[in-house]
Amino acid sequence: MKRLLVLPVLAALVVASTACNLAAPAARVDGVTISQNDLDTQLSALANPSDATARCAIEILTGTPLVSSGSGDQTVPTTLADSELATLVQGEIERRALATHHITVTAADVAVGRQDLITQMEQSYQQMQQGGGSLSAGCSAVPIATIVTKMPKAFLDEQALMEARQEALQALFGHVDVSAAALDAYYRANPASFTQVCLNVVVADSAANAQILHTAVTTGTPFATAAASPAADPATTPPGGQLQCLFPNAVISYFGSAGASVLDNLADNAISAPVPVQGTSQTGAPATYYLVAQMRQHQLVPLDPSLASQLRLVLLQQANAAATIGFKALLARASVWIDPRYGSWSKAQQQILAPKAVACRYLVSPTEASGASTGCLAPPSFGSGLGSGLGSGPGLGVTPAPGTGPG
Repeated sequence: MKRLLVLPVLAALVVASTACNLAAPAARVDGVTISQNDLDTQLSALANPSDATARCAIEILTGTPLVSSGSGDQTVPTTLADSELATLVQGEIERRALATHHITVTAADVAVGRQDLITQMEQSYQQMQQGGGSLSAGCSAVPIATIVTKMPKAFLDEQALMEARQEALQALFGHVDVSAAALDAYYRANPASFTQVCLNVVVADSAANAQILHTAVTTGTPFATAAASPAADPATTPPGGQLQCLFPNAVISYFGSAGASVLDNLADNAISAPVPVQGTSQTGAPATYYLVAQMRQHQLVPLDPSLASQLRLVLLQQANAAATIGFKALLARASVWIDPRYGSWSKAQQQILAPKAVACRYLVSPTEASGASTGCLAPPSFGSGLGSGLGSGPGLGVTPAPGTGPG
């Protein structure tokens, strides 16, 4: 899946129009044709006004609101059309590279790619909900589960195939093994990275109140009761005095390294002395809070498909630098032709460049063709589009997003 930002637009191309020759080439890669129909399959999902799930999926993975329509019904921005065409060009280059190395992307690989795509969407969505990005108003109101389950099948299938190809190349160029057997071996060799801590926590805004809470819970008061007592700070104490189970990296994120060093090392059922944690008050001023915690249990998370997906993406990301070098070499060797209405291919910049001017004969909207709009103006320059990155998805560094992956 492609993850660079989509830029603002001045013009639009019609997706569903009888004036389009769907068999005509939109691009050629080393003599292989990418037809207008290939491009329209993707664009039609993005232009559908009654189902925004495909657009929302791209917004989530790029981390930016997406202008989803052009000058009329069933239209998309020119930049988005170019971005999707760049994706198809990249996909053809990837397909040929895999064939050269005698690597076959199987149905099982595509199924894995589909799971990894969904994992990235879920992690990115969570980050944006925590302030790490923005969505358009329409997409922010759609639950992630709805977007995942209701994306158009043709769109999801194509994205999953591209994800599978990219991962195969990342593994090849990055010299990393992400087979099921390799993931299982890594999991078994690093149990601490896949063990969550499950904590009961009450928080006080002073050392004195923290000591009151500590005395209460060590003498048998349930954490849920202590969490509702006057000594507890209601703004920072979790509901019922219970945190969801967290990976160690998430504990550091919440409580800092000093607090995590105490909490991670608690024995099951043990209760900590008051632990000072630095934070901010409701006014934004620096503040010190004191928490009292009990370790409910240490929980080894099973290597199910979801966790395997997170682990696979982390290992691939570690190989991303080498993979990017390898992919750039593929782009440099490719011979690419682009239909002039979308622009031209720059071998030096390895991307589609906007045309210097849009000829009226290329505009299929009746309004634009009549010269009644500004469709003949030169569109702005824009970058390589959604298809220029390889494995550069958000939230997939060496350490996953807090609480979403192995620490």
